[in-house]
Amino acid sequence: MIMRRTLGFAVAPLIIFFAFFSVANAQSAAQLQAELNALLQQLSALQAQLQISSPVANPVSGTYGKCPSLTRALRQGMSGSDISALQTFLASDSAIYPEGTVSGYFGPLTQAAVERLQRKHGIVSSGNPDTSGYGMVGPATRAVIASVCSGSTTPPPSSQPLVPGMNCSQSGVTMASGSTREFYSVSQASNVSTCTASAQTRQCISGALSGSATYQYANCTVEAPPASCTTDGISVAHNQTVKLFKQKTVLFGQSCAPFGKDRVCSNGIFSDDSAYQYASCAVAAAGSCIVGTTTIAHGQTRDLYSRTSVSYQESCVTYKQARTCTDGILSGSASYQISSCTQIPAQTCTVDGVAVAHSASHTFYTSTIAGCTGSGCVDQEGFVNQETACANISQSRTCTDGTLSGSTQYQYGECAPVGQRWCKLDGVYVQHNTSRTFYTSSSAPYGQSCTQLGQSRTCADGTLQGSASYSRAACTTAAAASCTLDGQAVGHNQSYGFFSRQSVPVGDTCDAYKQTRTCFDGALSGSALFQYRSCSNSTASFLQQANLAAALTALESLLRSALAQLNSWF
Repeated sequence: MIMRRTLGFAVAPLIIFFAFFSVANAQSAAQLQAELNALLQQLSALQAQLQISSPVANPVSGTYGKCPSLTRALRQGMSGSDISALQTFLASDSAIYPEGTVSGYFGPLTQAAVERLQRKHGIVSSGNPDTSGYGMVGPATRAVIASVCSGSTTPPPSSQPLVPGMNCSQSGVTMASGSTREFYSVSQASNVSTCTASAQTRQCISGALSGSATYQYANCTVEAPPASCTTDGISVAHNQTVKLFKQKTVLFGQSCAPFGKDRVCSNGIFSDDSAYQYASCAVAAAGSCIVGTTTIAHGQTRDLYSRTSVSYQESCVTYKQARTCTDGILSGSASYQISSCTQIPAQTCTVDGVAVAHSASHTFYTSTIAGCTGSGCVDQEGFVNQETACANISQSRTCTDGTLSGSTQYQYGECAPVGQRWCKLDGVYVQHNTSRTFYTSSSAPYGQSCTQLGQSRTCADGTLQGSASYSRAACTTAAAASCTLDGQAVGHNQSYGFFSRQSVPVGDTCDAYKQTRTCFDGALSGSALFQYRSCSNSTASFLQQANLAAALTALESLLRSALAQLNSWF
């Protein structure tokens, strides 16, 4: 009674500790395994104390009790009713088992008693349970116990005469009276050792088989090893884990990780979702852009034009835009798709041996000899004022693409004085003989520079030289446009993860349906399938939590059952 109370007090802290653990419900699997191992160690210690505390009164040397029913191999660390029966049998002989403890637990004292029994009957006298079976109750030891114990249902061969002709039949095998052979408690096993441990030698004695009827099979065959699993050209051994993918390739901007899952091979069949069948996964390379016969690699920028050629009055830069390729998507306007542009040069003008470039002017005269009429033509000394005379017959003619302006009467080339008038354009004044830059447009699209749209024009006596297309006094560059998708604004050169689904099936994660898309001047890179700014996988998370809670509850029940069995022994 005192020992029982002592053991009860020892077990109580284990139950209190486990109750605290259940409430906390926050330890990791490794911590839980450590706590379970600690409980099992304390259980073994308590069983050893119990074995020492339960002696059998007055064992008699040299006699054996009732024959125990032993149907399995017994060794230290095991427990059960057949252990109790073995201990009762051994305790009948004080020379074999002087302690006489009957606890149902196979401890060191029980192993020592089995060793004495084996030495006494010449079964084995050295080694250990793993090498020679010394200290373990195997088939040979069980056969000796069955033959020497008293009170068995079938008398040993020495005490019962053999009757010739009374054969035995078991599992299709006929045995002559007096013959012996091994029978097994199982017909199949996973390995040879298991078949050996499940064997018992039974003797035919006048038509009746000795030993336990549990050993009813004439043969024990070793089962074929579990099959391996094969998928996508790889082989995975039984009970091995491998990461498989449900996509062989994913889009640029995605990750393979959300498409992978660990699957376990169990006798030729993989666990979990069969969609995860590929041994590897690769991220596809970013797509290039093709414009006509021009290919632009991802991340590269190239100048494209909206026209193949322009006249002398214009510049190709007016029709140029820098466009960047991002995963198959080209920034900018689709109007700019020509790889090159040529400016057609204007023709020069030639009169009287004088070459006048396009848009340039030169003063021509009606005659090489100037006459003078009117006031101011003759100076005080009576000489003709040639400067005034030439001015009276001169005309400034401008060359425009090979054609001179003005009258064809002014066909002789000669120098003349330059005027002094100012010029005015787009509200800005330009002094005679000075220059200013004018532009073809007051704004340049993103990717262009205003300098590409400008031309320096010089004022000559009230007339601005250069092309009239350059008529704007100022120019500013437009800012890059931002992008908006599903209510989500993404700035130029900024990135955002969009989803192809707003919710995912149970077992999947939103990451499997996500792609990072980058905005470049109002256009998003990537696939248009990824159009949602948010995704929910709360259902999957809830099921995972529920499965974890169920697993913890089952483990709690298992530990409580083990502790309840321990208490039943006291």
